[in-house]
Amino acid sequence: MAGGVHTAPERGRKIGADVVQIFSKQNTRWMGKALEEEDARALREESDRTGVRVAAIHCAYLINLGSTNETVRTRSLYALEDEASRAAILGVPYLVMHPGSCGDDPVKEGISRIASAIRSFGKFPKGVTLLLENTAGQGNSIGRTMRQLRELLDGAGDPAEHLGRFQCLLLQRIEVIPVHLLLVHLGIKQRGDEHGSVLFIQA
Repeated sequence: MAGGVHTAPERGRKIGADVVQIFSKQNTRWMGKALEEEDARALREESDRTGVRVAAIHCAYLINLGSTNETVRTRSLYALEDEASRAAILGVPYLVMHPGSCGDDPVKEGISRIASAIRSFGKFPKGVTLLLENTAGQGNSIGRTMRQLRELLDGAGDPAEHLGRFQCLLLQRIEVIPVHLLLVHLGIKQRGDEHGSVLFIQA
């Protein structure tokens, strides 16, 4: 984030937000500059000053646990580990990730690869919860329906065993499929940009 992550609360205050979602590094890079305790302290102070809370960190867009390319999946796991560590350092409770894309393979194979990767990840740092964001459905992206996300959650296995806490983020579509809604990110289309956002945390 330009200027440092501690600038997020003030930016949120200027638009009347109570909570914000941020990137903790450039969203098109696998790894980011290491965060220090000073970064976390500055973020806490700005959050206290403005009354604006950083509710979630969005993972880099490069992460694709559903890729047909094993090298990409491996790099994605390392990048997810880095993102989780950054969230823990900053004291941000939620980490939002796009499930991924299956390329030309059947969706079920992509779901299987993502679930397998999540199982192999192990537990997230204490206080950090992974949220899976559903997608608008471009290309072969996975997570375009709640049913796909439910299959992914089922395939990932026991959340208590693998992730500590593992939830699901609903972005745009609602279906009668049992998932745990924890955070809503509403896209606001402005000047061709569909990623203007408003965040709500479930009470």
